[in-house]
Amino acid sequence: MTAFITALSVIFQPVNFLLLLGSCAVGIVIGAIPGMNAGMGISILLSFTLGMTMETSFAMLLGVWMCGVS
Repeated sequence: MTAFITALSVIFQPVNFLLLLGSCAVGIVIGAIPGMNAGMGISILLSFTLGMTMETSFAMLLGVWMCGVS
């Protein structure tokens, strides 16, 4: 249970949460483009995550994947 609370405290930090919301918008746009899918969106945005921390980059890629698939 403590690991879950720790994960929530990491994802609800302002920078991580804003990147999650922004990447959700990007994922929706990528998912709506014919011929593009969430895997391609991940590969496009992967180069932007190289200078980020692990938690921030994971939140960004997770937002693109979830919103791009749905």
